[in-house]
Amino acid sequence: MSCNTLGLDFVEESSRLLRESDYIHVSDNNGFEDQNNTLESGSKILEILKIQELTGKTITLEIYGDVESLQSSRDKLNTLLMAPTDLIRSSP
Repeated sequence: MSCNTLGLDFVEESSRLLRESDYIHVSDNNGFEDQNNTLESGSKILEILKIQELTGKTITLEIYGDVESLQSSRDKLNTLLMAPTDLIRSSP
């Protein structure tokens, strides 16, 4: 299910859920399928995360692809959080 298929506003729903949850599962997709793509600069999810209070939240990246794809996504998320790269770890 996605906001697109349910006719919901992605920004509004994501913001509401981010306020309510201490756990965030992050990947990128086309808005219709659960693709677990690498996070891309300018992606909608990164833009939403940028304006949220994320202190104390656990963030998990689920990225399908090679190690470089996961590292690239981790680095984009770290940049967004302004945290040193070693604070968010990739799991094998």
